Amino acid sequence: MAVKLAGFSEPGLVRKRNEDAALIDHQVIQGNAKSDIKTFEGETRWVAVADGLGGHPAGNIASETLLRSLISDNQPFRTREDLNELSGYLSTSLLRKAQEVDGAAGMASTLTALYCSDDKLYIIHCGDCRAYRIQGTGTEKSLISTDHTLVFQDYLRGELTLEQLRMHPMKNQILRCIQATDSITRLELHTLERSAGLRILLASDGIWEAMSHPRLMELVQDGNLAQCCESVRTQYYSSGARDNGTMVLVEI
Repeated sequence: MAVKLAGFSEPGLVRKRNEDAALIDHQVIQGNAKSDIKTFEGETRWVAVADGLGGHPAGNIASETLLRSLISDNQPFRTREDLNELSGYLSTSLLRKAQEVDGAAGMASTLTALYCSDDKLYIIHCGDCRAYRIQGTGTEKSLISTDHTLVFQDYLRGELTLEQLRMHPMKNQILRCIQATDSITRLELHTLERSAGLRILLASDGIWEAMSHPRLMELVQDGNLAQCCESVRTQYYSSGARDNGTMVLVEI
């Protein structure tokens, strides 16, 4: 499927290591400093962001490994019926890598990915990176994915707004991630129809924590994709860039 893409993955101003990664044009982007916005226009299947878990060993290796696994010839996903097989494949990929790298046992990562089939779009998600749908006016309904955290359950019950969630001290305590094991993790799946002008934003928690939801939607709603990414990045750094920051903006 032909798409337009723009994005970046950077460590920010506080963290020494970038444990995030982005998948753009079959390339894993995991920058160690501020760099040019990566752009692409053409046919692609997978677009993704991943965030290796802090406090776990080799978080940077975990996120990179997940994304490289998606573009391997062995990856099994084609339709929604393949979701469990994909989950097992990703966990096994992490496990094999952990066995090759000293100190990597127990590594884990979140993942939010877009798979472009010939006629449909699939969002595959696990953790607290996010997927947004941008078409028309940006509202809270543009958030597609569910944060797999206790705090997000409070939001779903109407006990918190997205802004209150963004500022909550426990917002990063996740309930679900992809781990280096031989077990299957339950992945969240959303199916979207192709629609002219549709934009999809994939963003790590370092991005959505750095600005309000309305502000983020405002910055990515219109205009050149690379310029939109630069605007988000400027806001991210202005807010302190305390966590790694990764985003990919897709236009169908």
